[in-house]
Amino acid sequence: MRKRSTFKFETSDNFKDIMIRCISNAVGEDIIINSHGLKTQIGTPDRIWDCINTNLGKYFNSQDVIAEITKRGRILVPVFDRKTGMIHTIMREKRFEQLRKELPQRRRVHYIDALSRSLNKNLHTQPVQRSLFPIRGHHKFDNEYQIKDIVEKMFKDLSIPGELVKRHGLILFTSQDHMLVSIRCCVINSDLNIVDYDDWSNRIKATESIIPEQTTEIASEFDNPTMNLQYKQKAKNRKNLQSKPKIRGKNNEKENRNKN
Repeated sequence: MRKRSTFKFETSDNFKDIMIRCISNAVGEDIIINSHGLKTQIGTPDRIWDCINTNLGKYFNSQDVIAEITKRGRILVPVFDRKTGMIHTIMREKRFEQLRKELPQRRRVHYIDALSRSLNKNLHTQPVQRSLFPIRGHHKFDNEYQIKDIVEKMFKDLSIPGELVKRHGLILFTSQDHMLVSIRCCVINSDLNIVDYDDWSNRIKATESIIPEQTTEIASEFDNPTMNLQYKQKAKNRKNLQSKPKIRGKNNEKENRNKN
C-alpha cells in the first residue's frame, strides 16, 4: 500500500477558510443567482469557474496573497501565498483523475504538468510506487522549453519573481446539490501522483441559503408560464368562459334520464 510522504504544509487557517468560502459560495448561492460583475466570462457551461475566479479576486486582496487572471489553455486565477511560497490552482477531483488517466496519451502540456514538473519535480511518494504497467508516452510533451514558457508567463501575469515560488499546491474539491462536499490541498509530482495532501473538509461550514425569496420567485415563473402575459380581449373572454363552472339545467337532467 502506498504511503503518504511527510510533506510539511504551512498554509494558515485564514487562507484555508477564505479559499473554502470562495469555492463554497461559487458552487452554491453565486451559481444560483448567476450575478453580474463576474471577474471572467468563460461561458454558461463553465459559469461556476467565473464565480470561483471572481471570488478569488474579491476575497484574496492583500499584500501577502496574490490572485490574478492568467490564460494557459483556459482562463484561471492562480493564488500565490507569499508566506509559504506556494502557488495554488483549483480543480475538481474528477477532472484531476481524468488528466492522470490521459497522461500516457496526452500530447499537449496541461498547466498542472508544467507546474508540477517545474516546482515539485524532486518529490516522491514514500515508498516510491512501482507501476505494474509502466507509463509510456511521457516523451510526447517532454518539451522543457514549452513547460518553462507556461510557468514563466504565469508568474509574469501574477507579477511575482520566479525565485519566490517554491511549490505548487493543487486544491481539489467535490460538490453536490449546490454544496461543497470535500476540499483538500494536494502536492503532486511530475507523474501527477499525490505525494501528500492536507484535508480541509472539516472546515466546511454548513450554512443556510440567504436567498430563499429570490429562488422562490425564479421557480414561480417556471411554474406559471402565463405570468406577466397580456391577453387580447378574445383570449380573455375565452379564458373567463373556461374558468366558469358548467351549470346543469333541468332539461339536461331530463335528457340524461331518457338516454338511460
